[in-house]
Amino acid sequence: MSEASPKPRKRLLLPAAIGAVILALFIAAAWYWRSERFRDRVRAKVVSELEQVTGGRVELKSFDWNLSELRLEARDLTIHGLEGPGEIPYAHVDRLLVRAKIISLLGREIGLRYVGIERPVIHLIVYPDGSTNQPTPKVKQQSDRTPVERLFDLAINRLELRSGQLLINDRKIPLDFNANEVTAGATYDLLAKRYDGSLHIGKFDTKLENFRPFASTAEVQFSLWPAAAEL
Repeated sequence: MSEASPKPRKRLLLPAAIGAVILALFIAAAWYWRSERFRDRVRAKVVSELEQVTGGRVELKSFDWNLSELRLEARDLTIHGLEGPGEIPYAHVDRLLVRAKIISLLGREIGLRYVGIERPVIHLIVYPDGSTNQPTPKVKQQSDRTPVERLFDLAINRLELRSGQLLINDRKIPLDFNANEVTAGATYDLLAKRYDGSLHIGKFDTKLENFRPFASTAEVQFSLWPAAAEL
């Protein structure tokens, strides 16, 4: 009897080779996603998006994530407004921690179940002519679009803001509170140069200097111009 042909064995090797290539590509992709190069690319993208929305110059020391836990963490986030080079920046956060949740896979909806903000500083300067250091979002009017740009919509189950400060010129106002069921949204009107926004807090616990801690709810509608504000 003649010897069996080796051709079937070669055909069996082809799926194994394809599987090995796919495994190698998967390992390479996983390694790249964990590499410093990929982290730098993601951090640069986050900085670019924040600069687009806020209009300020953004610095971000580090940005990390854990997809299995839907957790994001940013450290030393700074937004520079129109203040001078020697002045305190428009906004700074030492650490920002976000834990997300998937609302709908088909609709690609993601909510925020926890946001923790450590040592934030918001610095608003009101100059003698009434103008401020508030930057302007980098939005451009297009002929086929409305001049009102949607900046963000947020829904947060739990918000914690710790050891923060709001600086209005030389006045310091402490920011330290916990809040539940927070929703917020904002738009920017390019023609009017105006922010319009809303904030709703289902329940928040806070403590002001020289006062006992207290709990309350809040709902705010606001409009901000370069030299004016309306609540």
